Amino acid sequence: MNQKIIKKFLIKALDRLNDYRYGNEYKLWLKLQGIPNRSVAGEKEWMEKWGQLGYKPNPVYYRLFSHYIGNDINIVPTDICHNIVELILDPFRYHGYYGDKNLFDRVMPREFFPSTILRRMYGFYYDKNYTRIAVDDETFMALLSNLTVKRIIVKPTLITQGGVGVTLYENTDGVWKDVKTGESLNLTYLEKHSGEDFIMQEAFEQHDFMSLFNPTSVNTIRLAVYKSVKDERCHVTQAIMRIGQNGSVVDNGCAGGMFVGIRKENGALLHSVCNEQGFTKTVFNGIDFSKEYKIPHWNDIISFAETVGQYIPNQRLFALDVVLGRDNKPYLIEFNLTGFAPWLFQYTVGPALGEYTDEIIEYCKSKLSKRERVTYL
Repeated sequence: MNQKIIKKFLIKALDRLNDYRYGNEYKLWLKLQGIPNRSVAGEKEWMEKWGQLGYKPNPVYYRLFSHYIGNDINIVPTDICHNIVELILDPFRYHGYYGDKNLFDRVMPREFFPSTILRRMYGFYYDKNYTRIAVDDETFMALLSNLTVKRIIVKPTLITQGGVGVTLYENTDGVWKDVKTGESLNLTYLEKHSGEDFIMQEAFEQHDFMSLFNPTSVNTIRLAVYKSVKDERCHVTQAIMRIGQNGSVVDNGCAGGMFVGIRKENGALLHSVCNEQGFTKTVFNGIDFSKEYKIPHWNDIISFAETVGQYIPNQRLFALDVVLGRDNKPYLIEFNLTGFAPWLFQYTVGPALGEYTDEIIEYCKSKLSKRERVTYL
């Protein structure tokens, strides 16, 4: 069979699989929120706008998110975002390299990130400078004993999502222990729980303002960044802050965390938090979000995010997880080229692509034949 025909068939099959998975998920969220799954004002115009990409959008996305942010035809349909927009703006062929957290400080300056202590890549150990080293029980315990910090974090570096596998260790009276399980840290324990690909870093000391919302987790700012096809500059289109549940070491929703919208023009928090099913509340972790909160050093955070995107020349759409340090400087926890997650913004602050929606649609229309999937036929 002709390769082009096979490729076209595989892409269509993957599109339909995504349509089915996402569509059913969002129908469930509509049901959970008691939102009728029927046509609403502006839906026809929304369908026409996004249908320009040669793909009939599922109205379930508009029906859900218009309930939260109003009838805005710039609401990004999740199916088209993942099946069209992401695959054109972020060519798939580069994702393997950019997706390895152990290579982040090969891509951009090391000072953008928390300090690295140890790496494991494909079963081999390397130091922070990527020099291969031999590690056994004795050398590993010696490494731990020489650390001047009291907390370290270990996280998987390949195919990660939702904070799964992230482990915090703390030094108490000279003994390093897993904060969650209380088990002592040694090489056997580390390899059993973290596998062949992980990075060990100093646990980040976040700004007091960020700790206010939950001191046990590093509460990250998720920034949607688009590198314009017109001016090649990076622009922040939307922003939210993720907050861990009291006692959790991660801020992800699957671990009980919630998120709050941020006004990108001034860093002001909106007045309710939300979870991934769309449930909202004004009080979380004892914090009353009906009061006024504004993230400090906001302009520095925006400038930092715009700088980060310039280090990845062949990609145009990023979801950055940024933290504000105790030293008042922003740092990068990770950047995401897949799983852009427009819903985080569209439950809270507005359409995920903001004022660049039309520009992105026009560009993607001209590049429909160039989108890539997991096949290179």
